[in-house]
Amino acid sequence: KTLWRYDRSMSGGGILLDMGCHMLDLVDYFLGPIQNAAGVAARTVSKQGWVHDKEEGVEDNVRGTWIHRLTHENEKEEGGEYTLLGSGSFEFCGGGPAVDQIQISGTKGVLRFSCFDAASPELIIMNSDGKEERQILETEWPAHVHQPMVQNIVDGLKNGTFDDVGPRLCSGEDGVRTSIVLDKLLNNRKSWKDDYLK
Repeated sequence: KTLWRYDRSMSGGGILLDMGCHMLDLVDYFLGPIQNAAGVAARTVSKQGWVHDKEEGVEDNVRGTWIHRLTHENEKEEGGEYTLLGSGSFEFCGGGPAVDQIQISGTKGVLRFSCFDAASPELIIMNSDGKEERQILETEWPAHVHQPMVQNIVDGLKNGTFDDVGPRLCSGEDGVRTSIVLDKLLNNRKSWKDDYLK
C-alpha cells in the first residue's frame, strides 16, 4: 500500500511531489521548459489512509496550467516562435480506475503515453481526409526504470567528467525547474525560494 504518501511527516508533499514530478519532467524534456505555471491544490478526502488530522494530510487533487515557448528551426520563417498551452490534472484519491497518461496534441495528431505503466505509446495521426490512423509504438522497457539514468551518472563519475558520456538525461537545473513548477501548482508555495534562490 502507498498510505505513507498521504502523511506529510513521512512524504513531505504527497504523491504529486513523489511521482508527479516525473510526469512534469517528461513534459519539460519533450516540449521545453514549463513557464508561467499556476495551479490550485486541495485536500479533498478527509481520511487519507491512516491520516486523520487535516494538518498531517497532503493535497490529493491538483490542477495546473502552464505554457511552453518553442522556436521554429528556421527562425526566419514567419511566426518562428510558438506558444503551447499545457495543463495537468492530478487526482490521487478520486476513486475509480487509475489513469496514468500524458497526452500531447498537435495540428496533425495526438501522442499518448504513460509515465509509470509499461503500456506502449499510442500515436493518432489525422490524415488529410480527416480520418484517424492509430499506431501503437512498440517499446522495450528497461528491467529497472532508473537504470539508464543511474548508468549515465556512473559512467560520468568513472570518466571524471560528464562531458565524455554525451548528453545528460537530466541535469540539476532541470530538477530545480521542475521543483519550482511543483510548488507553483501546489497553491504557489514559497518554500522553493529558500531552497533554490540564494
